[in-house]
Amino acid sequence: MEKEIEKPWAIYGWYPSSMYIGKIIKELSGSVWIEYSEGQEFIPQCWDSKKIIRFDKSFKSVAYFLAHQTKNCEERYNKKSAIKLFLRNFPSEKRNIERAVHLN
Repeated sequence: MEKEIEKPWAIYGWYPSSMYIGKIIKELSGSVWIEYSEGQEFIPQCWDSKKIIRFDKSFKSVAYFLAHQTKNCEERYNKKSAIKLFLRNFPSEKRNIERAVHLN
C-alpha cells in the first residue's frame, strides 16, 4: 500500500516563462510523478522533487500560479481563466475551488 501524499498539488515547469499545475501521484527517492490532468492517457512526467513547489490544497496552487506569473510567461491568465484552465484539467476539484473563491 502506497503512502498518502501530504502535499499532492504542484507547480512545475521552467520558471519564470512557463509554469503549470499538476497533481503528484507518486513519490520515490527524491522524484515525483506529476499528472497533468485527471484520467490522462499518457505517462505522468517525472520531476526532481526539489524543482517543484508543493501545496496541500488545489486552490493554493492556483493562487500561487496567478501571483507568480511574469511578463515572460508564455500566456498570462486572470483569475477566471486560470480557474477555468485548472478545472478543465481537474474537474473533480470544482467544489474545492468554488469554496475557496467564496472565502476570498
